[in-house]
Amino acid sequence: PKVSMVTPDRKILSSPPIPFQVGTPMEDLEKAAILRTLEACGGDKQKTARLLRIGRKTLYRKLQRYRDSVGS
Repeated sequence: PKVSMVTPDRKILSSPPIPFQVGTPMEDLEKAAILRTLEACGGDKQKTARLLRIGRKTLYRKLQRYRDSVGS
């Protein structure tokens, strides 16, 4: 099943639910939610931040952390 969310500009975005195992660290769940929302927003970081109700700077900082962890 798909999960739908309504953006502030009244557009409906659909995405499959994010599966997780009991005991999954919150940081991993947060990363999945951010990346899935970013994808659903077509890469629009401002819209992603609005939907997730986090600051744009916070979103950029978290995305940078994810990129840095890939290089480690």
